[in-house]
Amino acid sequence: MKNGMMPYTIPPSEAFDSWLAETGETAPDKASLRAFPDLPPLLSFYDGTPVASADDWERRKAEIKQLLCHYFLGTFPETVPALIELETLAEGEERGTVRRELRLTFDTVNRASFRIELWIPEGEGPFPVFLTQANHRRWGLSLLSRGYIVCVYPGADADDQTAAFAEAYPACDWRLIARRAWLASRALDYVLTLPQADGGKVAIAGHSRNGKQSLIAAAFDERFRAVVSGSS
Repeated sequence: MKNGMMPYTIPPSEAFDSWLAETGETAPDKASLRAFPDLPPLLSFYDGTPVASADDWERRKAEIKQLLCHYFLGTFPETVPALIELETLAEGEERGTVRRELRLTFDTVNRASFRIELWIPEGEGPFPVFLTQANHRRWGLSLLSRGYIVCVYPGADADDQTAAFAEAYPACDWRLIARRAWLASRALDYVLTLPQADGGKVAIAGHSRNGKQSLIAAAFDERFRAVVSGSS
């Protein structure tokens, strides 16, 4: 026991101790948690009550999200910041499409911003939309040839631009992977303002940790209708 709390399941951590003190959280009482030797049943609430209606399913989805945030991901911002500035950094034609590099700036206390790379096929559309991280740019080019609007956003180890949002929301204890997933949604906010974008056909993809991030993005933002999560 330490400070009256349950024993750690991880090595002692000064940062974890500080988080416990700031939030008033305590280590979970493992004896009170339900045990699932396999995946927990999707169509049952945590207490075992079955999901029996569409309204139940909406409540079950909210419960799943709450459990994910509490035990794995941390908390997200309660509100979505408005996009207050759009800066075109570069524009031209590439592969018969319009290619743009853009900086999106948001209405946070520090005017947090990030850059995206965007390709729009020729024509009026509407075109399906594909998002992926900066290190999977070639995947985007492949989908571009199939008539997708492609958005590459900076949510990967090689190009991570989430730090300004961590600074903007100090009360959020979200993990890095959760911030990157949230960033994908902020990129999608802009993409869906394009008249050529088909908001009913949006996909996101990633590999390894980026694949997990893509699953998180789709779990918390139902505008993502398809996910490709690869692993090696």
